[in-house]
Amino acid sequence: MRRAFSRNATGILLLTLAFSPVHSAHAARKSLECRNPVTAVDRSICSNKRLKRLDAELTANYRSVLKFVVPEGANAIVSSQRAWIAERNFRCASGATVCLSAAYQERNEILLALLARTSIDNPIIDAADPAILLGTWLVGANGRVATTSTRLATAAHLPPAGARLVAKAGELCVVEPEDSRICSQFALAIEQAKPRNKHGDRTAVNDSVVMLTYFGGQADFELMLGSNHELTATFRVCEDAARNCEWMQQRWEPQSPNAAVKRYHLFGSLEE
Repeated sequence: MRRAFSRNATGILLLTLAFSPVHSAHAARKSLECRNPVTAVDRSICSNKRLKRLDAELTANYRSVLKFVVPEGANAIVSSQRAWIAERNFRCASGATVCLSAAYQERNEILLALLARTSIDNPIIDAADPAILLGTWLVGANGRVATTSTRLATAAHLPPAGARLVAKAGELCVVEPEDSRICSQFALAIEQAKPRNKHGDRTAVNDSVVMLTYFGGQADFELMLGSNHELTATFRVCEDAARNCEWMQQRWEPQSPNAAVKRYHLFGSLEE
């Protein structure tokens, strides 16, 4: 799912941003026409249809993120955009298409990861750093609730045991088993909380990161990223009316060379 959340932006992002936060936000989402490209980066984008499309997509996604992010997070988004533009211009100073394409793709993925946490019912991006799940994963059987149990998982989008998942920025698909195939708008937000153990207690786990999953813009269950890059879903199973609940865990095992979780530091200082 590589889609812009707005279709009103075309052209090249301004390469020079003012130092005022308000003016910077306005400048960073404004576009330049390609009538007089100055730098090699400008000329490459203006002469390449794919780069122009990526630039327009990024401009639209950036505008949408600024629209939906909480007020205390707006300056962090503007600062990260300014830093990205400076890094893009430095790394791709020659205007190489491959370099520019990679730079735009990564930045667009970050913006999509933020926007995938929103929906009509939840039009807000909180100040939690984003993470992106990539590649193919296999859901471990230890997450299955016994068929003799009357308890049901409270997580609305927990994949079935044995499911094969394929993830990219903004999307998670169940590709196996066939009768469970579905693709969902998906995002991860890094939490400041400690990981839960099998009893549901918050405990310190060395080098582990807790992430909250979002499906269709709605928060669901937690995923813990361990020190060996394994993933563990933590969720509750309860009887009717949320009675007699217990915590359960489900392992997600990497199945492809590109299976990974990319983490980005955008808002971290706001939470400390």
